Amino acid sequence: MSPLELINQLDEPDRTIALETLEAVNLRFEFSLKDRPRSARNTKIRKQNAKLKTRLYSEIRVPEEARQQYILQRKETQKISPIGKRPFMACIDKLVKHRSRLSGSGGKGLTSYIVQKDARSPDKWQRVVAAVRNRTVRAQVACLVWWDFFAIRTRDEGNEYWAHLDEFIDDWEPGVPPKDLAHALINCGYHPYDAALRLTGGEANR
Repeated sequence: MSPLELINQLDEPDRTIALETLEAVNLRFEFSLKDRPRSARNTKIRKQNAKLKTRLYSEIRVPEEARQQYILQRKETQKISPIGKRPFMACIDKLVKHRSRLSGSGGKGLTSYIVQKDARSPDKWQRVVAAVRNRTVRAQVACLVWWDFFAIRTRDEGNEYWAHLDEFIDDWEPGVPPKDLAHALINCGYHPYDAALRLTGGEANR
């Protein structure tokens, strides 16, 4: 099953939210492909400017004079033209903010590989997972949440192990329809787009 097929099985308003987000993610990918030449030039310019700044501050002992020379000699990066503005970013920003409520403000994706201080607490996860009524669905949701948000709490790295979901994971059984799992994940706080992607192999196009 593809992410789109699962998204189309969701109830409203989750279906619309997930579809709009999927479209925004695809548009961002298309934009990034078209924007690669500009982005590559800007990366090159930034590296050149960094070298210039280092050289000027080492040659000119007066910081203010070095700064003025840097302003005069540095190259400007190319900005995105008004025509090239990214209207899809409003939807992407909503996705990022939604994810940050779970993984913490430092997380770039659904999960974070670094333990963020403002991530959702294990006690909160335990409560929302426990609220899933169907035992088999609850067990599978617990497994997904564990991999996404608990797995980084490994004893090997000196972190405190979170055992809050272990009692649910022990009830795992196969055979839960993806739609039921998606709804359960959404009820536990997952963004509808993330719930669909999580159950269909990760990313839609990227």
